[in-house]
Amino acid sequence: MKAIINLFCERDSWFHEFFSFRSPITLPITGKPLAHHLMDFCSNLQIEKVLLLDYCYDKSIQEQFNDSYQWYSHLEYMGAKTIPNVQKLLTFHRHYCGNDDILILNGLFFVGGAPNEKEEDWKNNVKQIQNSLEPIEMQPVSSGIYYCHDHMLSRVRIPQEKPIRSIQDYFNLNLSLLVDSRQCSLPGYKSHDNIIFGSTPVIMRGCTFNEDDEGKPSPKHTILLGDNVRIEHDCTLRGPLIIGNNVIMDNNVHAERSIISDNTYLSNDLEIIDKIVDRNVIIDPYKNVKLVMDEPELSGDTRAHVKNYFRGGILAVFNYVMSIPIAIHLFICYAFFFCFFFAWTRRTKRWYFKFSLDKVTGVLQCLVLRKQLVGCINPPDGDSAVFTYSESIQSDQSAIQRQMDDRYFLAHDSIRLRFSIIMTILIMRIFQHDEYIPNN
Repeated sequence: MKAIINLFCERDSWFHEFFSFRSPITLPITGKPLAHHLMDFCSNLQIEKVLLLDYCYDKSIQEQFNDSYQWYSHLEYMGAKTIPNVQKLLTFHRHYCGNDDILILNGLFFVGGAPNEKEEDWKNNVKQIQNSLEPIEMQPVSSGIYYCHDHMLSRVRIPQEKPIRSIQDYFNLNLSLLVDSRQCSLPGYKSHDNIIFGSTPVIMRGCTFNEDDEGKPSPKHTILLGDNVRIEHDCTLRGPLIIGNNVIMDNNVHAERSIISDNTYLSNDLEIIDKIVDRNVIIDPYKNVKLVMDEPELSGDTRAHVKNYFRGGILAVFNYVMSIPIAIHLFICYAFFFCFFFAWTRRTKRWYFKFSLDKVTGVLQCLVLRKQLVGCINPPDGDSAVFTYSESIQSDQSAIQRQMDDRYFLAHDSIRLRFSIIMTILIMRIFQHDEYIPNN
């Protein structure tokens, strides 16, 4: 048996209103892309080959699936135009289908099924599919599961199928799966008191999880934390709650019954209840509205406060004065480097980076007031800074992650933080592992 996953949404649908920059394949359900859950379902049926179609083809998605060996099924990912009609879809991909039985997952919906290895289980699943067939109309275009056997197309209706027709459906589906996770496998490495932790979480002092108004533990709801989550001081988290990968929650954030997507920064004192936060957008699923987090009171962006001339003057003095000892330090390293390394080899490139000699030009530009010593990667009014907060932490260096790190820096900008960033980068580079050193 083969399968085709054809996830699509009409251009005027709710999906493109709230997630216009996403592909339906990457729509997160309980911390995993929707396509991963559907692949779990196909593996549960022990389908040999799966064709995943994406009208928003992305090379990063291709690499993600190429590196994954977690499924029984062999996956082929390709870009393709949207074909809602199932019969036309089969005709268009007839070379892939051949004479095999085909299972078509068509449209935007969720179907559960955690992977298992018991032979009797997957046989029962296949039998359930075959016993749930219904005749269909001549032009099937609705979302759902279809089955083609001997060129005869039938509709499959099983209880695990849950359509996602609105932003409210999407929100309720995520929270319901946290309450009853038997229909899917939740990502995580450790679970404690209904809190599922991803890898390398950082949780500061004063944070509370699943405590009631009286401060007593009440672990009746699940909190799902992704990888590389950082939760600052005095945050309050109550389930059901989903926090994605590479999320930073600043001081005194209150989050409850919400979904926080990957690569999101929440600034100080925000209260997130019954909301979806997707990077810089807050979505109210019940009122069907969204709010872009560009305003200073929401994003924590302190650029408005930099207009204070006294503070700006202090930062300018720090920028210039601190550049002098750094320039002296780098020139000493430069002289030491050329005394001991004469040939331009891979070894010398490595120590050129470890001594931070690639920073020399930028520091000299700081001395002539053409560049900031410490700041943002993409500031609104100038070139990139020599030292940035993103470089001081070993995290995913994607453009989205760097933008989130910049927002964190702007919210906490101080002389102490700037000095800490400089010293951290200079020292960290000396002990940097070779795999993190750029080849250029």
